[in-house]
Amino acid sequence: IELERKNYEIAEKYFSQALISDQKYSVAYLGHGKSLYQQKKYAEAEEVLNKGISVASKKGDLMPANEMQLLLTKLLLAKD
Repeated sequence: IELERKNYEIAEKYFSQALISDQKYSVAYLGHGKSLYQQKKYAEAEEVLNKGISVASKKGDLMPANEMQLLLTKLLLAKD
């Protein structure tokens, strides 16, 4: 909800906590990556997205994996 409300700092904290509880929750990686990206924390977002893509791929969570890959590509273009 906080991500949708554009409260990115609060969303980041919630997603971070979710990942502490469950390191295989691919949708939390996606949300965490989005919240970091929106705050222009590109290095952190890149790290979270890469890990999230790996987790999602191993679990077969194709939709989050694809969305994270798109966001990662967008992030890499924004960094240049």
